[in-house]
Amino acid sequence: MKPIIGRHSPGVQAPPEPRREPEFYFRDWSNSYSVNFPPEPGTTYTITIAPGSEDPYGNVITEPYSFSYTTRDYGSDMQLRVPGTVGFYNAYRKPTQLFLTHLNVSEINLELYRLQVDRFVNRLAGDDLYSSPGM
Repeated sequence: MKPIIGRHSPGVQAPPEPRREPEFYFRDWSNSYSVNFPPEPGTTYTITIAPGSEDPYGNVITEPYSFSYTTRDYGSDMQLRVPGTVGFYNAYRKPTQLFLTHLNVSEINLELYRLQVDRFVNRLAGDDLYSSPGM
């Protein structure tokens, strides 16, 4: 491609329409051309280079060239919205509340456990802070 830097390239299309206008960049040190935009999850994109596009040596594309790829869906995720790695909660308080964020998770089961102080301190000092306490 002729060196194009910026947001517009008359010879390249990337449907479906991305939420932000694509940026196009030619790297002359590697003779590579990039089309950059934030992709959506689980979406098939088809990149088409239109006829008439020309490389730095004057070679012209006479037929459209297309290729497609599909992005993955978002994976599942769950995060406790707490200020640190340890939380103190009272099982006698009704209701006991814990805030969390989740993505692509249909059910989350949480339980409170009584923990003796010496076991609690050993958990904090050990390498297995995030593993199940095996109660």
